[in-house]
Amino acid sequence: MLNTKIMMCMIHEYKTSLVGYLDDTTWFGSSSEQINEKLSIANLFYSFTNIKINVDEYKVLTNISKRNKTVTLNINGLPHEALNQGERILGLYINASNRSQPTLKKGKQIIVIPKLEYIFQHTILNWKQCQQLMVPLKKLFKNRLILLVNTPDNVIYNHIFQNINNFYDIQVKAQLNSLGALFNTLILRQLAIQKIHNVGKEIWYPTIPYNIKKYTKKIRKPTYLTKSLEF
Repeated sequence: MLNTKIMMCMIHEYKTSLVGYLDDTTWFGSSSEQINEKLSIANLFYSFTNIKINVDEYKVLTNISKRNKTVTLNINGLPHEALNQGERILGLYINASNRSQPTLKKGKQIIVIPKLEYIFQHTILNWKQCQQLMVPLKKLFKNRLILLVNTPDNVIYNHIFQNINNFYDIQVKAQLNSLGALFNTLILRQLAIQKIHNVGKEIWYPTIPYNIKKYTKKIRKPTYLTKSLEF
C-alpha cells in the first residue's frame, strides 16, 4: 500500500510596478518594452503636472544573465544602458541579480578617513581624541602588515612605505580651509572678527596670542572658532 501525502502549499503573490520614497522612485517591469511603456506614461504625467525630473540620475538594473548584452531604454529620447551591477539606492547597494559581490566590492572601496572628515567637519577633536578614534584602524593596519601591537604611530604614519593618514593632520588641513573661507566671505567675515574680539576679552588678552592653547582652557564654553584657532 502506497501512502501519498499531499503537501498543501500556500502561495503568496505580491505584484508591484512602482516603489517610491520621497524623491526616489523605482520602476519594475518584466521586459524593456514594459519599462519603456511605464516611463512614457510617467513622463506624460510629469509634463502635465510641470514636474521636472533629473534624467541624468536614472539608473537601470537588469537580471539578464548575459552580461555582454545591453538593454537600452529611451527615456526622453536618451538611451540608458542597463548594466548587470549594483547601484546605490537610498544609501544601500542593490543589484537585480541578488549577488553579494557588487556590494562587497563597494565595501572594499569605502574610504574611512574622508568619511570621518565629513562627520567631524563641524566638530574639532584634539590630538588625543583623534588617536583614540583611529585605534581600531591602526590595529587592523598593524595586523595586516604583521607588525607588533606596540609599533609607534610614527611608523604607520610614515609615507616611505604603506601607511595610513593621520586623522589629526587631515583635520588641521580641513579646518584651516574652513577658516580661510570664513574670513574671506563677505557676510561671515564681520561675525568672525567680532568673535575674535570676544575671545580676546574672555582670555583677558589684548590680542590673540601665538600659543592660544594655554588660554583656551580658561574659557568656560569654547566655541568652534575658538577651538579652530588652536591650530
